[in-house]
Amino acid sequence: MRAANEFIEANVSQSTHSDYVPLISMRAWTPPSDGFVKINTDAAWIKESNRSGVGVVIRDSAGNVRGGLADNLYCCSALHAEAEAALRGLYLAKRKGFSKVMLETDSTILKQSVEGMTNNGAWSILPTILEIRRLANSFQSVEWSWIPRSINKAAHAAASIGIRAVEQICWAERSPLSLQGVLEADGLPGPPN
Repeated sequence: MRAANEFIEANVSQSTHSDYVPLISMRAWTPPSDGFVKINTDAAWIKESNRSGVGVVIRDSAGNVRGGLADNLYCCSALHAEAEAALRGLYLAKRKGFSKVMLETDSTILKQSVEGMTNNGAWSILPTILEIRRLANSFQSVEWSWIPRSINKAAHAAASIGIRAVEQICWAERSPLSLQGVLEADGLPGPPN
């Protein structure tokens, strides 16, 4: 693993990738900084039916669940579903009154698009990207980051719930039983029984 990190560091210019973090060192979900909440989002998409499940999990700096949702909707692509998950995460954070948020996604293209990259082929979801940017401007602070899917397990599990849901499932602080194991696997406090 050390050799792989050295290879990556030798081949990635720090000046062009200021937010570069060696991927191999990323093994577990980490809580946000004090004063922030972290919104993890993910989506599942079935190409044959265009059905999607989106998942959102919001946690505070102590790792406590502060809200989340799972929803079922129709999207034209997996990227569109990822963007809808991020949009729903921001809407939920806004409704809950959070002003400083960190949003984590396992979609590189979504993160790049929200940050203004226009040559990555995400033109088909431009209206959703514009709505995400508009909503993000209503927060005091929004930080975006990419994480590997292996660290985004809670949001992935919520998206799996969403794809089977008949209607939106939203929770304030007590997550569904099917998510508790994933949250505990992150090494963070789970809701009381």
